[in-house]
This record gives sequence, structure tokens and C-alpha cells, in this order.
Amino acid sequence: MAADEMRAHYLRFLESHQWLANALTWTVVHPWAETPPPVDVVASRLTGGGSPEIAELWIRETDLYPMEVVFAGASGPSMMLLEANGAYTSGPDVIRRLSVDARVWSLSWHVNGGERLTCAAGGEILAVVPGLDPALMTGPRPEAVADAIGPLRDAVASRPVTTRAEAWALKTAAMAVMESSTGARLTAEWVGDMRQAILIDPPLSAPLERRGFGHVEPDLDARLRHAPEAVRRAALLLSARDLTGRFGLDEPPIEDAIDVVAGGGALGEELRWGLLETQLQLHDGWVPVIPEGDDPDRAERLRAAAVVAVRLALLEAAGRAENFEALTCARWVLGDEWPSLRSAVEDLLTDVG
Repeated sequence: MAADEMRAHYLRFLESHQWLANALTWTVVHPWAETPPPVDVVASRLTGGGSPEIAELWIRETDLYPMEVVFAGASGPSMMLLEANGAYTSGPDVIRRLSVDARVWSLSWHVNGGERLTCAAGGEILAVVPGLDPALMTGPRPEAVADAIGPLRDAVASRPVTTRAEAWALKTAAMAVMESSTGARLTAEWVGDMRQAILIDPPLSAPLERRGFGHVEPDLDARLRHAPEAVRRAALLLSARDLTGRFGLDEPPIEDAIDVVAGGGALGEELRWGLLETQLQLHDGWVPVIPEGDDPDRAERLRAAAVVAVRLALLEAAGRAENFEALTCARWVLGDEWPSLRSAVEDLLTDVG
């Protein structure tokens, strides 16, 4: 399809979805394999080895602030990720992780501007186009995207801007670059459907930590992964109970969920949303939860971070208990007191030989 036809499509799209014309992050993972990566694999890469909750949600009606909600779904040979009012997937570390064994293009803007187009491949960012202006392009390999960004060069040459269509010229040109480079197309039908949504918890530290437990406790992570499922589940439950007791989190959704998981049951939709709502009530923004130094709100913020760890532990324990992101969070929350919980987890492993 010619670039002019693509730009016309995206002009119509933005006219009918002006909320996305104001704020959008659209990231496409074009794998080197023949099929798009599964959503759970993408979710793990988004968080650096974590296992964030995946829910079915409508895009327009979603409001889980301060969670970052990343909508996911296949389009052609690629996996598309869309944020209606966030920019998590446009972060350089996130893009690098997504581009392992893949080529990634990411386009973002917000109500105050901030337009940016990024291309990465093989875990490396190749080029960044700030302001969607090719003359401002940076990165170690701009030649790798020189041909692909042709529509942007044409759009810049067509200035000055006198109409809304011309004002959106760079945005629609960049969207055409995304489609021509990946085969993915953003359509009203894709946006209008209920989507799998990856729920990204607020950060525990700055810069953003990688959530995979193997990054912080590789030996213990390996021992847990080789343990029987019952022991893995017990370790996650132990963590949830420990933090619940330490931080006074004995509220009905948490207590009920612990009882259900301990009894071998599954977390139904009502309990899952109850846990999420409990967490959201304690968070006041997309800021690092764990403060440095003598922050006057330190105790409250640590309690909020503890709920993240408890919720993730219960979600994983209710499933296959194969990911220990919850222990990464517990380690951050407990700080100097982490060794006591670590020792208790090691005792569980010792008991099974």
C-alpha cells in the first residue's frame, strides 16, 4: 500500500479518535519468527522478567491510574501494543527488551507534544526521531531507518501548517512509517474491541527496576524454579502472609484471597478486582513507591508497595507458580529485613531436599 493511502487512512483514524490524536503510545513488535510472540511473553519482557496481570478490558473506558495499562493484540505478523494515555512502552529500556529477537517501532505523543519515533532491533535502539523531524534524528545507526522514514521527510517538506490535516501531517506520516515497516495497522475495529490488557504496576524504585527475581537473587530463583509446584506455591503464600502481617494488610479482599489460594482454589474475577482496587486506593501516582531517605510518607508508601507484592504473589500462587516477581517486590519493600523472609523461603526448599 502506498504511503499516501496509509496517511489518508490514519488521518481518518485520528479524526474519529481524537482522544488518541491527543495522547498515544503505539508500539509494534515485529518478530523474526513467523508469528507474533504470545501476550504473556510480551508482558514478561515489558517488566524485565515479571509476570504482570493480564485482563480483558475495553480501551476507551479503562481508568486504572496509576497503573499503566498496555493493550495488546496481533495485527498481521506483528504484536501491537497501545497505550491510550501513557508512555511506558516508549521507554528506551522497555524498547530494548521488546526488541530481543525482533524489530520494534514505537510512536508516542502527549497533549503537550512530545512526539517521538523510535526503532530498535536485536536488543539495541537503532534510531530516535524526536519531534518526528528527520533532521533531529539521533542514534547509533540512523542509516538503518533512512529509507523507512521517507514519509516523514516528505511531510516536513510540506510545511508550513495552516489546517488541522497539515497539523497532523507528521503524526499520520509517522503512523504510515509504522505500518509500512511492520505490517501492523491501527484501525477503528482494533481499538473498538475488548482487548487483552497488561497491567503494569507503579515502579518501586527509580530508575525502573527489572522485576525478574533472577536479576536480584539468581541462586534462590533457580532453586525455586526447580522445586515442586506445591513448594513454589507455598513460598509465594509465605511471602503474602509475611507482608500482610508486617504491614497490617488484613483487609477482606486480601484475607479472602489468601484463604482461597491456600485452599487450592482459583481467584475469581471478583477477588482479582478486589485485590486491584485495594492496591489502587493506596497509590497516589506513577512515582517510585519506595522513597529514599527520611520521606515523611515513607511508612504509607512502603505499605502501598507491600500490597503490590502481596497481590502479585497471590495471582501467581493461584496459577502455575512459575514466576517470582512478587519476591523481587518483597525484597525492595523489606530492605534490611529481607533476609528473614529469604531464610524462611530457603527453609521450605530445604524441607523438600
